[in-house]
Amino acid sequence: MKNFKIREIHVRWVGIFLVGFLVMFTEQEGTQAAALPFWTHYFISVGFTAIYWNGAYLIFMRFRKVFPEISQTYKRIILTYMALFFWMSVGGIPFKMVLGLVEYTWSGVLLACSEYFLLNIILAIIIGTIYETVFFFEKWKESIQQNEELKNQQIRTQFEVLQNQMSPHFLFNSLNTLTTLIAENQQVAIDFTQKLSEVYRYILQNKERDLVHLHEELDFARSYLYLLKMRFPDNLTATFNVDKKYENLSIAPLTIQ
Repeated sequence: MKNFKIREIHVRWVGIFLVGFLVMFTEQEGTQAAALPFWTHYFISVGFTAIYWNGAYLIFMRFRKVFPEISQTYKRIILTYMALFFWMSVGGIPFKMVLGLVEYTWSGVLLACSEYFLLNIILAIIIGTIYETVFFFEKWKESIQQNEELKNQQIRTQFEVLQNQMSPHFLFNSLNTLTTLIAENQQVAIDFTQKLSEVYRYILQNKERDLVHLHEELDFARSYLYLLKMRFPDNLTATFNVDKKYENLSIAPLTIQ
């Protein structure tokens, strides 16, 4: 019981029985439903409430999946409410026909659609507003958590960069490699020197930045990998497989390294 948390499914099914009870009192005198025995009337009311509410839940989940971003909130809300209004108007009609509460005629269907139209709209607005409010705050909380994680990653990255700058091992190893290349192949030594300057220029230019474009980070990683391959030509292999459409996204500097 210590780990028990109130979840949406708990609220939904408790709410179904409560709303089902309240809906009974909205039945107009003289209708077939109002003339039923209390418990029969109650369970039918709960059944229809369950049908409507669970259908509405599926609508919410569908549009959240299609339009998950905060920037898509207006589009998601408009389409969700349109689908909700339609569902609340016609969703239960087939079941009412099965129970004999609606005539198998067009006039019977139209009457059933309009009979509780105002109540259905009110319930759709109330339930929709609750779901959208909860979803908005969940996304807002996720956004805050992501920002905090990004800040923490940035601090760790800056610390690692500082460590790398303070430690001369990489530079000394690179210079030793360069000395060997100068004696063996001057053109390769020139290329190596250019890559080494690119690596340290990137580190110095971006150590204070929060984010860089992914294509910049990939270029740096390739230059860094080039230097390492000069030291370990046969013992180090790496491949880059990044779709072009992602290269303008942002990433914390030096994370690929």
